[in-house]
Amino acid sequence: MSEEDGGRQPAIDDGEAMESGGSESPQEVLRELGLSPKEFRRYAKAVRRLREMERKYGKNYQTLLRDYEKKFKEWVKMEYAINELREKRSKIEEDLKIYLDQHKLTLENVNRTVRILSALEKYGANLDDLEGLARAVSHLKDLGMNVGEILSMLGTAEGLKREIRILEEQRKSYESKLAELAATLEEKEMRLRDIVGAENTLSDLGELRRKLEGEIDEYQRKIEEQTKLLEELAREYETLAGLKGSAHEIYRELQERKAMIQKLDEEIARKGETLKVLEEEVEAARSLLTLMQDPENIRSDDLEVLSQQLLNIVKVRSGELPMLKPLEDSLLQNARKKVVELVWPAIRNEFVPKWVFDKLEKEMKEMIVKKTQLEQEVEKLGREVEELRKRTEAPQQPVQQQPAKTEEEKAREFRLRSTGRALASIDKKVNVKCSLCSAYNMMYLPKYEEYEAAKNEKDKLTLNCISCGKAIFLEPSALDRFYRGGGVE
Repeated sequence: MSEEDGGRQPAIDDGEAMESGGSESPQEVLRELGLSPKEFRRYAKAVRRLREMERKYGKNYQTLLRDYEKKFKEWVKMEYAINELREKRSKIEEDLKIYLDQHKLTLENVNRTVRILSALEKYGANLDDLEGLARAVSHLKDLGMNVGEILSMLGTAEGLKREIRILEEQRKSYESKLAELAATLEEKEMRLRDIVGAENTLSDLGELRRKLEGEIDEYQRKIEEQTKLLEELAREYETLAGLKGSAHEIYRELQERKAMIQKLDEEIARKGETLKVLEEEVEAARSLLTLMQDPENIRSDDLEVLSQQLLNIVKVRSGELPMLKPLEDSLLQNARKKVVELVWPAIRNEFVPKWVFDKLEKEMKEMIVKKTQLEQEVEKLGREVEELRKRTEAPQQPVQQQPAKTEEEKAREFRLRSTGRALASIDKKVNVKCSLCSAYNMMYLPKYEEYEAAKNEKDKLTLNCISCGKAIFLEPSALDRFYRGGGVE
């Protein structure tokens, strides 16, 4: 973000401060910058808080501002969609009102129809049966029969139907018992044929057989009685059941309209929830701007909203919350222009030009890479010096025990995600970039056996970022190129 000519530049370059620090006092520096001590303290506090938030959550002010612009655009698009749905709903309600007036339908008639349908569903009937039922009732009245008595007979038939089901279950139970007794009798007969001698035993078995035959006859008699009763109940039920008819198209059309309105209500409810989330995000962005513009006058409610929104951002990154869809390009441009017009007068003196920021960021990344390379070289030279010192101090010892690893070396070893066990490693190192803070972590490459075991078990490798402390997860396949092309056995 660029700044206008003549605006204040509160950021101080460290090199210039060191060159002029010996001849100018702090009051003269503030006077040259056009800042009062109170304004400088407020600026320093805001910068310190912003840096603390960046270290804690891994996002700088530019990222938060971009998130705010994105959420604001999504809110604008969502509000536009809700307005369209409301217009559709109003149009459908008007059509439904005209339809009801045309067919002379009232709420009382609709409720009565719903009660009739509920009663039909309760007794297993449908709209197709209504016309037949009406014809049957009219015919019964013409014959001089009492409809109430017939309905009571139908209720009795329902009870008889339940008794028929119970008797049918009893019949099946008796048949299964009879089959078990027949199998037992056949087993006893086979055992009798195999037994030799002992007349008393044979007589006892004969008596047991006669007893079992008597029980079988008794069960057969009960089954015959239940079967006769079942047949009588079935004939009586057949004389009382069986009426069919056609359906009404008006009610079907009414139900379709109501279903369409219900779907629109559900859609509006979902859009309303999304709008609520966007409003919370807009409120959090406003609190963040207030925090950086006027940190001394920020309220506790604004801090609570901001902390809740930051927690939501973490949940979106971890996959617990869904990420909202982006807005259209035209809406994005309009929302971006509106946000810039509102925010720019308050923050234009708080930023450096974009090309300066990009240059500093590029130099910082190059310095991180150089630092990592220098650390590797220093560590390699340290090992060589240690080996040379050991050879010069104790040449008589052919074999020395390998020294224990330090805590720093243990922290640079990969671990298994499932068990947390550190993998045995070799002297070769690889750089792993943190996706949150973009820092490079120099890690020891695992042994080929450990790498193959983790890959076969479909486990993941994990490490903690040395810079921000966040956990980083890697698939073992990400290290394939170091074993294939790096000459690692």
